[in-house]
Parts: sequence; C-alpha cells; structure tokens
Amino acid sequence: MKYLSEYIVEYYIKKNIIDPKMKPIYMHGVSLIINDIINFSAILFIAAIIDSFLNGIIFIATFYLLRVRCGGFHATKEWICRVTMMLTFLSVFTICHLLQYYNIEWNVPIIIIVSSLILIPIIPIDTAEHISQKNLNF
Repeated sequence: MKYLSEYIVEYYIKKNIIDPKMKPIYMHGVSLIINDIINFSAILFIAAIIDSFLNGIIFIATFYLLRVRCGGFHATKEWICRVTMMLTFLSVFTICHLLQYYNIEWNVPIIIIVSSLILIPIIPIDTAEHISQKNLNF
C-alpha cells in the first residue's frame, strides 16, 4: 500500500498539483483513502457472499457516519483494522439475524440500547483530533 500511495502522490507532484513539501501529509491521506477503499470493498464482498449486499451498504454508511462523529478504533497495523471491521460487520449481521429468527419485535431498540451501553463509555468526545476537526469546519 505504501508503494501505491507514493506512486499516486508522486504523480500529483509531477503534475504540479500538490507542493512537494506536503508529500508526507498527502502520503498519509492517500494511504487512509486506499485503506478505506479496501475495507469497504471487503465488507461489500462478504455481504455479497452471504447474500446481504444492501445490509453491507447500510453498515458502511452507518459505520462511516459514526466514525466521522466519534472517531474510532486506531489499530497499530492495517490488517488489524481490516479484520476488526470485518468482524464487526459479521457480528452486527449475526445479531440482527438472530433477533429476526427468534422473532423479537423490538430488535432495533434492543440494538440501539445495547450499542449505546457499549459505545457511550468509549466514545472519544473531546480528543485532540476531534477538537481540531471542529476548528476546520467553517
């Protein structure tokens, strides 16, 4: 992934689209974008295999909106991030199917309550990154 990020950034430097002094920042940004594309593609691939493509799209949209607002888990390695995201999708998918299988009528409120009880204590509300993101919004 590093080589692809470097290739893309070098291409934009050669085209005078970005400043060479900003290369490390662009390398990091391009790497994050590529990582997201791989992660989202993996989720959609798994969703297609288990015949639940629409649920995969809904999961990605919800996951992305939550991550933008709350930050997220920052793994030390890209593969840990990828595996964690896939396991999260499979866990959510399994829990939803179990609730439907057992015909629990209040499955959405149950998921919201359980998710809230898990997430509220660990959501990084005022991290330095989140505060700097607030300052970037005009």
